[in-house]
Amino acid sequence: VHSGGFSQYGPVTPWLAGFFLNLTSISVLNLRLLSAILIFLTYIILEKLMIKLKFSWKTSQLLPVFWILVNHVTTTTFDGAFFVWPSLVSTLLLLFSLFLSIHSIDSPRQKILLLFAGIFIGFAFLTRIQSILTFAILLLFYFVVFKKVRETYPILLGIVLVIALSYFYLYFSGGFWEYFVQVIQWPATAYPSLGSGNNYNRFQFVLYISLPAACVLSFFILRKISSRATSIQR
Repeated sequence: VHSGGFSQYGPVTPWLAGFFLNLTSISVLNLRLLSAILIFLTYIILEKLMIKLKFSWKTSQLLPVFWILVNHVTTTTFDGAFFVWPSLVSTLLLLFSLFLSIHSIDSPRQKILLLFAGIFIGFAFLTRIQSILTFAILLLFYFVVFKKVRETYPILLGIVLVIALSYFYLYFSGGFWEYFVQVIQWPATAYPSLGSGNNYNRFQFVLYISLPAACVLSFFILRKISSRATSIQR
C-alpha cells in the first residue's frame, strides 16, 4: 500500500484519493471527479479570501477564474489533467489556513481559528513538504499585526499535533520508512544531482511563498489605505 505511494509529496493525497475511491468505486473517472471537486473548493475559498481582503467584486471573481485557466491541473493538453495532484490539494489547504488566519483578527474565537489554521498547514506539509514555509509567512504576519510571536502558538500547536499523529500512524502501520525515503531522503540526495530538478525545487519554494506573501502584502496595503482614509475623514 505504501511502497511508491508518496512519490516525494507525502501521504495526504493517497489517503484522500483512497478514501474517495472507497466511498465511490475505483476508476480514473472518480479520481478526476475528486479533482474537479477540489478545484471548485479552491475557487470558492480563493474568492472568499479576495473578498476578505476587500478587493472589488469583479477582481474577486476574475482572479479565481484566471487561476483555473492557467493551472496545469485543468490543462487539457496535459496528460495528467484533472488528476488529484498534491499541488492542488496543498494549495487548497494553504488557502483555508490563510483565510482562517485573516478571519481570526479581532475575532473572539481567535485561538481556535488559529489552531485550525495550523492543522491545515500541518496537512499541507504532509501533502508537499515545502508547504511548511507558509508558517514562516504567517509568523511574520502575526508579528507585524500584533507585535507578539506568542499569537502564533496555536498555529504551531496545530502543525505539531497533525504531524505527530500522522507520523505515529505511519510508524505503526509500517509506512514511515517509505515516507522518509521518498519524501525526505530521495529529494535531498537526488535534486542536487539532477541539475534542472534542483532549479525546479527552488521554483517550488518560491511558488509556495508567493501566494501567501502576496495576500499578506495586500492585507497590509489595504489596512494602511483604510487607516489613512479614516484619519482624513476625521
